[in-house]
Order: sequence, then C-alpha cells, then structure tokens
Amino acid sequence: MRPGILSRALKRRMMFLGSYHPQHPNEIISHIFPCKFYRILHCKRGYCLGSPRLPDRILNASLSHIGSHGFSNACIMAGIDSDPYLRKLNLNEIALSGLFPSSTRSTNSSDGGSLENIGPCKSLADRWLEEGNRFMIKTVKEECLTFEANGIYGVERAFTARLDYNQTISKDHLLQALALAVTPSKPFFGIYLPLEPPHLLPYGSHALQVSTNALAGLKDFSSSRTWMLRRVRLAAVYSAVELTSIGADYPRAKLSNQLHDLLNISEKAAASTSKTVEFGSYVYRSMRTITQNMLPWSSQRDSFKLKWVYY
Repeated sequence: MRPGILSRALKRRMMFLGSYHPQHPNEIISHIFPCKFYRILHCKRGYCLGSPRLPDRILNASLSHIGSHGFSNACIMAGIDSDPYLRKLNLNEIALSGLFPSSTRSTNSSDGGSLENIGPCKSLADRWLEEGNRFMIKTVKEECLTFEANGIYGVERAFTARLDYNQTISKDHLLQALALAVTPSKPFFGIYLPLEPPHLLPYGSHALQVSTNALAGLKDFSSSRTWMLRRVRLAAVYSAVELTSIGADYPRAKLSNQLHDLLNISEKAAASTSKTVEFGSYVYRSMRTITQNMLPWSSQRDSFKLKWVYY
C-alpha cells in the first residue's frame, strides 16, 4: 500500500473516533495505532512535534482536578479542558479508551448506570499513586536522610510523608484510588469472574512499591536477602497503617504512634526469617480485619462496589 493511501486511511479512522485534528495528527494516532512503520512515516513527514507523550500530558493535567471529580472520566475531561493544547485535539471518551486501553468495564453508580472503560480512571489512579511515591522520595532527599545514617527513623519519616500525601484528597477518593489500583485491567489467569475491591494480592504489590521507593529514597539499594526481608516487613507496616487511616478517623498522633511502634516491632523481627514470617502473618490478619470493615464507614460505600464486565 502506498504511504499516501495509508495516511488517508488512518486519518479517516481518527475522524470516525472524533479525535483527529489536522494540525496534530501524530499526537493521537501514534498511540491508538502504535505501528512502528506509521510512526517512522509521519516523523519523516515532519509531524513529530517533540512534545511529551499524550497520555502522560493528559494524566498530568488531570491530577489537579481529582479533588473535584474523583478518579473518573469527568476528571480527565476537566484536565483536558484546562490545557489549551489538549483542548485543541477535541478528545472524547472513545479516544480516551484508545489511549488507555483495558478489557474491563465498570460502573461506580449505585443505580446501575451505564458501564465505562476502566482504563482511563485506572491510569489516573496509578499516576496519582506514583506521584505520592515521588513526593515521599523528594521529602527524604531534601532532608538528607539515608538508611545507613538514620536507620528506621528515615523509614518512619518517608512513610509519614507518604501518608500525608494521601490526605491531600478525601477518604472517599483515596478508597476509590486504591480500588482502581487493585482492579485488574485484564482478568486474572484468563478467568472472567467479578471481583470485589479491595483485593489484597495486587494491594500487596502497591505496598511493596511504596517500601521499595522509601528505601531507594534513603539510598538503600542493596539486593541481599536481608534487604528483601526488610522490604517485605516495611510493606506490611505501611499496609497496616494506610488501611487503618482509611478505616476510621484516627488522630494524626495516634497513627504516628502506631507507625512508630510497628516499625520498631519490624526491626525486632529482623533477627530471623521465621520471625519475619510471623510478623507478616500478624499484620496480614490485621489487614484482613480492617479490609472487611473498610466500606461500612463511608456513606457513599455503594458507589465503590464496582461491577466488572470483561469483553
């Protein structure tokens, strides 16, 4: 097929999706049609604008609207409207589904509203959580804290900064972010079954990521067995404190004391692998109890009982 015919076919496809803008063809089409030949073709034709990746720009523009709209397509559309460059692209929800693909659809409406692709909302939740980890790393670096010099105090300061970041949005929106983060974009092991959040397996990966970033910010990059066990213990501590902060209106001082006590216990458990396993089992049981009681405290808990449909 000649390049001109290919280009016209792709433009017609984008016009059908309602997101093609003649001044910016490469910005959207290269994501929905990630064909290497197509990208090379349009770069040679001078369409590469040298701007940040479109999905990243959309998510960054949407972060400031989470407080008003939560993690929803409406939040992303508000972010697009706030950016003059993105506004010119005339993006719609169909284009968002192409930019943030997912085989899962969900609804957060208690009256059985229409289903929507979970991809954009999940991507926004993941980006917000990543920004929290960056904020945590930035905090410990600005205070010149290292694990070698400050030990468990540095970890406590890192986790405190991460929990402070969680408080920048409401508890309803925080619970929504965690529910989206643990929602699979595709069904586990190809089994098409509905899942009720929160699911502890993917939540564990979120907690491990927080502990890994905390140690990285404290310049602890070891890959030894001791470091791996410390990472697991710290993830268990962070999980317990984060879920506790969501489940009830605890005073800040009480959460700080709980974090301090759990970190000290985790250090005592560092003596052997068996104690680490015992400590992790204790924290897991606590997390399970907290998780089972997470939804009832919220007056809007029905809005978070997501329904998943795979297609």
